[in-house]
Amino acid sequence: MRVAVVGSGIAGLTATWKLGLEHEVELFEAQPTLGMDAASVSVDLGRAHARVDVPLRVFGSGYYPRLTELYAEAGIPRGGADYSASYSRLGGPSYFAYKTVELGGDRAVSLPDPRVGRPSENLTRLAQGARFYLSEPLRLKAGAIGDVALEAYLCRRGYAAAFTEDVLYPTLAAILTCSQDDVRAAPAAAVIDFFGRSAGTSFGRVATGTRTVVERLSARAARIHVGTPVRRVRRASDGVLVEAGEAEQRFDHVVMATQAHLARRLVADLDDEERALFDAVGVTSFECVVHSDPALMPEDRRGWRPINALIGDPRGMPMYTMWMNAIIDDLGGRPDLFQTINPLRAPDPALEHHRIRLDRPLLDLEGQAAVRRLAELQRAPGRRLWFCGSYLTDGFPLLEAGVVSASAVAEGILGSGAAAPPARRSGPRRP
Repeated sequence: MRVAVVGSGIAGLTATWKLGLEHEVELFEAQPTLGMDAASVSVDLGRAHARVDVPLRVFGSGYYPRLTELYAEAGIPRGGADYSASYSRLGGPSYFAYKTVELGGDRAVSLPDPRVGRPSENLTRLAQGARFYLSEPLRLKAGAIGDVALEAYLCRRGYAAAFTEDVLYPTLAAILTCSQDDVRAAPAAAVIDFFGRSAGTSFGRVATGTRTVVERLSARAARIHVGTPVRRVRRASDGVLVEAGEAEQRFDHVVMATQAHLARRLVADLDDEERALFDAVGVTSFECVVHSDPALMPEDRRGWRPINALIGDPRGMPMYTMWMNAIIDDLGGRPDLFQTINPLRAPDPALEHHRIRLDRPLLDLEGQAAVRRLAELQRAPGRRLWFCGSYLTDGFPLLEAGVVSASAVAEGILGSGAAAPPARRSGPRRP
């Protein structure tokens, strides 16, 4: 069968990898390079260059088992990533910090730094954090959480602001790249599931960067169309029509591996229910800057961590500055390089290397209900138009979710029962 995959983030790449062995897959990407690596940048650091993933992506086997399995299958190497962090308020010193200690294998533990902040507040954070990590996953497993927003649930459970306001909400805002108000409205069950499965897990990154990911996972595509925006997709009696480039082509199946709001715009013949479900999936946007300006780091260099949070508006999105030299081994000993999410201060223009605005799905109760229904619709027999992406799972919209949703789509297509001609192996056009 001929299958078109629209979008080359992790979901589109996963679908291509899983379907390309048996079917003739054509991968469409609007960007000039494959999407998962499209925002990455090469930076001149004096006598050397550094390739930096934008945004930086980390993963661990606890919450990312399918992604870990996929990368191992494709021979994508995993490297370490120190995710020790500090927390500061705008204009003030760090009030909390923790150090990540590797225990061997894929195990690690995060320990508060007693030199940072007030001992009494740190003791409260430690006690409340231990309670959260130990008791809440058990309540989730027992079915005691329900469909409730995080803030309402934590208030009901009596958690202190020193833990929720000072540490948990800013941390979640960084993971989900959204405002702290958005975090408060997130499903409590999804948050508890994430931390319960991540606790004690060592996180890492792709040792050779996302360029390796796109090269390996796109290798099974029969053809790759980069710089080729899809203008319209519509269903037909004998397949699905894709309008891109100078022609409209018919495919046996089409996989829309885009964000929800793009799928809503590109598919011309969504029915009323499908449109309403896509409209219910929210989106948030953020700015990411790669730079060399230490003014966006804590004032005291002795307090620098690989990840440094700066909280301005307690309801808004914090600023997170990642010290890339402490995260990427190849940058050790080179001039300082930083990646800042949501800069609350503008870096010196002379020290700015790259700036981009990105979108990602918003995690909330309404959206989660919508994606459950979308997933249900995709199980209908005879389907030829499919949707996948990090938004289309019942949990955090992260890399793991993209792999899980794309794998479900691939299984649906592979199990459709249609006869498949041998896939052509003329060699993909590289991005």
